[in-house]
Amino acid sequence: MRVTLIILAFIIGGISTNQIEPPKLTIVATSAGIHVSWTPVIIIPNCFIMYQVIHRIQGVEQSNRYTDGTYMVFPFTSCVEHTFILEPICRTGADTTDSVTETIITGISDDLQVENLDFTRDGNSLSATWSRPEDAVVCKDVEYHLSLSISDRFHTEISTQLNSHIFEVEAIPPCAFVILTVTPVDDRGSGASKAAYFVAETAANVGGIQDLRIDNGRIEWMESQDNAYCKVIYMVTIKSNSGNQEEFSTRDRFLQADFVPCEEYTVTVTSIVDDTAVNTLRINYIATASNIGQVENLQITEINDEIAVSWSPLVIGICDVQYKLRYHIDGVLEGTVVLSDTTYDFPTYHCAENLVVLQAIIDETTGETIEATITSSSAKPGQVENIVANLDDNSFLVHWEPVVVGRCAIEYQIEHITQEGQSASWIQLPLVYMNRIPCSHNEVRISAIAGSLIGPPSSIFVDIDINDLPRVEGLTVAEVEAGLLVSWAPILKGLCNVVYSISNFDGENSLKYETELTSYTISKTNCANNTVTVFGIERNSQVISPSNYYVVEVDIDLSEVTNLKVDQISDGALQINWDKPTYTGNCVLEYLVSIRFDDEQHTFEARTSDTNLEAVIDIKPCSKFEVSVTPISPKGRKGLTLTEKNTANLFRVNPVTNLVKHQGTLTWERPQEAGVCELSYRVTVIDENETIIKESHVKVVDVLTKSVSETNAVEGIGTPRFIEEITSIEYEINNSELKLSWTAAVAGDCLVIYDIIHVIDNEPILSVTIENSVVLEAVACSTNNITITPVLQQDMVIGNPFKTSIFVGLDALGAVEDIAVENNLLIWWAPPHHSGNCPLIYVVDIFDSTGLLIESVVTKEIYVEWRFSPCANYLLRITPHYDDMVGVPTVVRFNALEVVHDAPKHVRTIPSLFSADIKLEATPFAENSCPLKELRIICDESFGSEAHIDAIIPIEDNVERIFEIKLTELTQDTFYKCKAQWIGGQESELSEIFEFLTVEITPLFLEIGDVTSNEITISWEIPRGGVGSVISHFKVEVTTVGPNHFLPESCDVKRNFAENFTLPRSQETFTLTDALPNFRYQFSLIIVYTLGFEIRTQMIIVNTLPGAPGPIIDLTSRFEMEDCARYVGSGFFRWTLPCDINGALNGFIVDLNIFYDVTGTSRSDTVATVLHPNDNQYIFSVQIPVLNPFFNYSISIITDAAFRAIAPDELRAVPPKAYTYCPSG
Repeated sequence: MRVTLIILAFIIGGISTNQIEPPKLTIVATSAGIHVSWTPVIIIPNCFIMYQVIHRIQGVEQSNRYTDGTYMVFPFTSCVEHTFILEPICRTGADTTDSVTETIITGISDDLQVENLDFTRDGNSLSATWSRPEDAVVCKDVEYHLSLSISDRFHTEISTQLNSHIFEVEAIPPCAFVILTVTPVDDRGSGASKAAYFVAETAANVGGIQDLRIDNGRIEWMESQDNAYCKVIYMVTIKSNSGNQEEFSTRDRFLQADFVPCEEYTVTVTSIVDDTAVNTLRINYIATASNIGQVENLQITEINDEIAVSWSPLVIGICDVQYKLRYHIDGVLEGTVVLSDTTYDFPTYHCAENLVVLQAIIDETTGETIEATITSSSAKPGQVENIVANLDDNSFLVHWEPVVVGRCAIEYQIEHITQEGQSASWIQLPLVYMNRIPCSHNEVRISAIAGSLIGPPSSIFVDIDINDLPRVEGLTVAEVEAGLLVSWAPILKGLCNVVYSISNFDGENSLKYETELTSYTISKTNCANNTVTVFGIERNSQVISPSNYYVVEVDIDLSEVTNLKVDQISDGALQINWDKPTYTGNCVLEYLVSIRFDDEQHTFEARTSDTNLEAVIDIKPCSKFEVSVTPISPKGRKGLTLTEKNTANLFRVNPVTNLVKHQGTLTWERPQEAGVCELSYRVTVIDENETIIKESHVKVVDVLTKSVSETNAVEGIGTPRFIEEITSIEYEINNSELKLSWTAAVAGDCLVIYDIIHVIDNEPILSVTIENSVVLEAVACSTNNITITPVLQQDMVIGNPFKTSIFVGLDALGAVEDIAVENNLLIWWAPPHHSGNCPLIYVVDIFDSTGLLIESVVTKEIYVEWRFSPCANYLLRITPHYDDMVGVPTVVRFNALEVVHDAPKHVRTIPSLFSADIKLEATPFAENSCPLKELRIICDESFGSEAHIDAIIPIEDNVERIFEIKLTELTQDTFYKCKAQWIGGQESELSEIFEFLTVEITPLFLEIGDVTSNEITISWEIPRGGVGSVISHFKVEVTTVGPNHFLPESCDVKRNFAENFTLPRSQETFTLTDALPNFRYQFSLIIVYTLGFEIRTQMIIVNTLPGAPGPIIDLTSRFEMEDCARYVGSGFFRWTLPCDINGALNGFIVDLNIFYDVTGTSRSDTVATVLHPNDNQYIFSVQIPVLNPFFNYSISIITDAAFRAIAPDELRAVPPKAYTYCPSG
């Protein structure tokens, strides 16, 4: 328990009153009372605080009050000392903070006014007196603040401690409003003001008017003198001849009146000053139609063959409105009429452009023009008549009587029908040239076309006959295994049905053939001159062409002879017999008989027409030889060779010769007649007694030396003779061969070699032979220098050279080869078979597709330049010539290629995830070019590898320039590289590479954000794939759809709006500022990709919110007196809807502000509500009854949007207009 007391003592002792913050007093004194407040005291818990407040005035206690709040209010007394003592009290008896004392001295009351204020005028002296208020007596330092004003021309302020004052002023203007305000003040505040006023007298001649005039409905007049501050009211009376009358009152010197156009009026203006009519002016006025405007609802239609025009009647007042109508047909003024009706019909022509110009006329004043146009419809054309055909050499002209359908542009469809087929063309002129095609049956069918209507066709039939056929050209005949292959150039004569007759005459018999082809194989007669004749026959007309013939000496292909038999009848003769080859018929053959020995030094050749031959030849016994027989046709064609091998017989052995013994060596020569037989010798040595000393048998192998020795064999041989020279030479030229043969002195069996030097055009050709003949290459039309030198092989002894010169001509001329056309250059190769150096001339004949000769060109070159028309068919014939020699003509057909087209150009590509829309610009038709067939697009992930995509666009119209194709089945998120190329005719170069990326191109969730009356925000999400290198930037296209409410016609509001905004690629929102309230806006989002294309993705339409309207305009007012006894009347107010209303409007609330006196005492009441019934109303009016002419008024127009618009006109002290009509007094 003791411990607890210590703790309590600590707690209580720990809180000292010196630590409690005393309260702070705040005193505010007004005439309504003295407000005393303080800050609360923070004390220990469980101590409930009360506050004691003691109030003393001039030291005398007035009250002693308690409260648990923090303020009290005490009565206000002017100009005394107030003391307030605040003491906090704890109900538990605990000590609190010290008390707080504050003292203030009050001033005069803020509602204190002077009393008995009197304000009088004596000339230019203004005298004011007043009584001091009761408080002013107590408050010793009170002054009086005086403020004097004379309308807006004079104002002064003074202070005085007196209760009167006299002002000396200049002359006071008539009707000026003079007001004095007196306010008591002291050092601590001010009292309430009190005012007194009077209005200066009216001067003479106030209210005079002059120069009354009316201009465009505005009535204006002038004051004859300055009315100063006098209130002059002008009463305007407008009376029409029709009996209507309106009256208006206004303080202005003008009045805008609504006159009915063309009505006659009497306008009277009366000025009223102090309820008295002062001056009156009158004027007569005929209202004009200043703005006739434009006729509306002009309609123009076509009925039958007339144009019907109608319009809505234009009502302008009581004016007699007429209409001036001008109508033009195809730009030519056809008529002008002035009408009172609102319809008019006038005749027109089919397909004519009809223009109607209409304007209203009142007296001599014209309104705005309005125009309307219509194009008359076309009618179905009639049948083409009087068709005539005139033939000339190469064509026939078809003409006819022109078809007329009003003003329609007539086109004619021409259908040309022949045996080959049908073609169509379209022309504007009534004539056409047609190709004159021989042997054709032509129907020319003509139909007239007007607009989209085509008339019935008319036909004319023209048959083209022929009188002759050209000669068959290019005739060639070649031997083939089956006979003779006859070929010729076709006879191209229009549509003629030509067959060909072929005959072959071999000197005895003639065979005939007929064919439609241009080559045919016929039978041949071997070993005879076959004369082949060909001519053409037109099958229908039986016209025959000149014939052409070709002579062929037909040879025969031979096999070998049969039954070859060789018999040696002596040492120098062979009997050779054989039989003719099989299947030779009556051919007379030659036979080449050749005998060749193994030593190749003994040969034999002979020709014979018999089937046996006795060959006389030095035959060496025992030598081996071959006998060959080769049959030769009459033209020198060799058949197969039959060979038989034999060995020569040895009929006898003669003695040896030249038997010589020299130094122990016995030599001899073998018997010459032994040939090459292997002999053996028996050598017997006898002495002079003919005794055989020695006898031996020797076999000598060497058939040349034939020597033997008892001891050592010694060979011996004689020295041959030197060859002096070649004694004679012969040559034979056969096509490309130059065959030489010669004779020379030969030294026994010595082997001779001939060196040959053949020089052609300074180019030497070397050759060697052991024969006495040689075959060299023959070059036509060149000189051949030949040197032949004999050389003995044994000791290389060189004989005398033999030189000769031989000129080789041209024995045959063939046909050219390898004809080609490149870029209008026709080239070929010279005929084969060594035409060599011969200066050839070529005749080039160029025919068109019908066989008509276009041009013949003669040239020495193997080319010729000639401009071929693209896509045309040609027949080319090239014939070589040399002197009088004509070669074989070569005929080929040729189709000219077109010019190379420009490569297609890439316009744009719109990709998606798995497809792409590609747009290309290309010209499939160029001048002098063939139509193209298709456009090819090649795409791949990396261009150059095997294409993944190969798309074809067929070309249906050669005039088309824009091509589009959709590629599908693409790979997502992949770069593709593509090229385009024309296909057909001569293909174009590839286009430049264009690329695209398969990405999603449509933004997600295009949404509307915040919308106010002048701002709109939209947002979107960036497409999948991110911004990266795919999207370059965004564009937002904004256009106005139009206002969502009615606007007066006179309002100049920006109704049409269109603009593009470029945004960064990372931006996802867009805000349109400065928008018009209650307008519809269309937003289009466009994505621009880095590859150059842009996509218009989504579109939304947003309405802005209605905005607060601006002030009403053109407020006018007038006053009408209704009760003279009570001096009350009605005010009439009229105003116009503002142009910036910018939204739907339900109506107006009309407030009337009433000022009872010049001190500002007033009240404001809502006196009327004006509804806005429809969107087409923009002029409003209201009547406010029970107005007192001696009060000041102002009117306020409040819209349902609570936007207050103070009218520019303030109605102040409106005099009663009807006062003039009230009884006097």
